Amino acid sequence: MSNTRTLSSLLTDPHGPYGKLIERSRLYHNLHTQLESFLGRDIASHCRIQNLREGILLLQADAPSWAARLRFALPRLLEQLRTTPELGRLHEIRVRVVPTEPPRPAKSRRAKLSSAAAAILDNAAAGTPDPQLRDALRRLALRGKR
Repeated sequence: MSNTRTLSSLLTDPHGPYGKLIERSRLYHNLHTQLESFLGRDIASHCRIQNLREGILLLQADAPSWAARLRFALPRLLEQLRTTPELGRLHEIRVRVVPTEPPRPAKSRRAKLSSAAAAILDNAAAGTPDPQLRDALRRLALRGKR
């Protein structure tokens, strides 16, 4: 006897690992379609299904502002999703913020100092009796000479 199976039989077997994966993929696809119809495309485009397990649907939003809008719609969404046969046992929806792009580091903004302003600061430093203030003014004046 041969233990070989056709690819289609592996993929369509509802009890096999590939069949289960395909069924879960179909469920997530249908769920995403429902999210678009219930929430509208603007919110749904910023929302992803992260997991569905033990009656808890975990959604991720790509920014805190979209997560807030999503949380506002959760009671109505939960009620609507429960009408779907596969989601009859759904009892909770959680939202997480997962940015799609990492935040960009802030660029260092150094003020540019003209040579005329540097000369004024240098003159002010020369006429200042306080040694700490004089040194600070001279350091600042050096920025205009670079």
